[in-house]
Amino acid sequence: MRIGISGASGFVGKNLTDYLAKCKHQIIPLGRGPLREDSFQELVEIIEDCGIVINLSDASINPGCFAPLGFENALDAVAVGI
Repeated sequence: MRIGISGASGFVGKNLTDYLAKCKHQIIPLGRGPLREDSFQELVEIIEDCGIVINLSDASINPGCFAPLGFENALDAVAVGI
């Protein structure tokens, strides 16, 4: 499965990335570029084929997307499973 991970270079992200790669998943690290507010279309193109997107960065992915919900409720709006 293709898995997009923001924060893949951090402590948790690196360990999770290593583990998922050993389990034969294809990891798509999401760098800072596509996570900027003005790069929403680029982010969509990168993750459209991902089965899962995991956010381990210190901020929400493209915060403008969650503006109506607020940061606290952003994770409540997304169901994630591995």
